[in-house]
Amino acid sequence: MLKTDAVNDNYAALEQFLEFTPGALDNVGNGQVFEGSALKQTITAQAGEVLTFDWNFLTNEPGQSTDFNDFAFFTINGTPVKLGDTFSSFSTSVAPFERETGFKSKSYSFLTSGTYTLGFGVVDVNDPGNNSGLLIDNVVLSKPSDSVPEPSTVLGILVLGSLGTIRRLFRQ
Repeated sequence: MLKTDAVNDNYAALEQFLEFTPGALDNVGNGQVFEGSALKQTITAQAGEVLTFDWNFLTNEPGQSTDFNDFAFFTINGTPVKLGDTFSSFSTSVAPFERETGFKSKSYSFLTSGTYTLGFGVVDVNDPGNNSGLLIDNVVLSKPSDSVPEPSTVLGILVLGSLGTIRRLFRQ
């Protein structure tokens, strides 16, 4: 679990760690990022491969707030994409947080082959008072399925197979 009180309150170091331009996290939320934590991994992907993962944003923020809009995000090569924030739909949490989104799925398709930096993070906005967290699970990089035959092709194969079976029955 990533949580906002885990590392430090130097959001500039967090942005540098994730290879963001300065202020990139402030542009994702509605205010100044105060603290956060993140992890990253270098991966190699081929064009057409799909990254999928499940995520759950948890928070102790008391409600929707533009002033204290903590958020969770993922990143591919230094571009942050928001997953959830204090305006997300929540249920009561059984974890050490008051509210959580529950697990949701996200996917990202790679358009070109290459080496990428994948990151996940969660941040507190404007204050350290109420912590937030991010759970990540089932991270999978999958190849696109091989060509799927069209229905007419499948039907043709079934008809030919049936004719062959019927022909054998009549020969016996």
